[in-house]
Amino acid sequence: MNLWKIASFAIAVDLAVLVLSADVQAKDDGKKIGEYIANITKACLSEGEPFGDMQEIIEEGNPTQNEKCVIACIMTNWGMLSENGEFQPDGVREVHKAIQASDRYLEKYKNIDEVIIAKCGSIDEPEKCDKGYALAECCFKIFAEARR
Repeated sequence: MNLWKIASFAIAVDLAVLVLSADVQAKDDGKKIGEYIANITKACLSEGEPFGDMQEIIEEGNPTQNEKCVIACIMTNWGMLSENGEFQPDGVREVHKAIQASDRYLEKYKNIDEVIIAKCGSIDEPEKCDKGYALAECCFKIFAEARR
């Protein structure tokens, strides 16, 4: 699992998170991020419920409803989505601050929080699980574009 990329998403995706971002270049930070993401993910799962790698689920593009709901829960725990499914720009900014504090922060991510807010903030999905998944997908796409 490429934990640093997940962090990217996290921004978005992750969540103070934690923070998710870039490549597997970070050893210490990557371990901390991985532990943070694992804890957030566990909090969103029922006892013994399996869940794969969030980035892989998004890249495959055919998630189950349960996977969408776990991702929405993660986005909510990161503060990027409210309990009732509303996009939270301040949550995106908080995750971005956490990423900026990382030793592995990349300059190309300097204003990525505002890009995410502009491009992902208007996602219109009536159901929270669908909206959380669409938000994560949008964030991953923006981080992928920034890495190019």
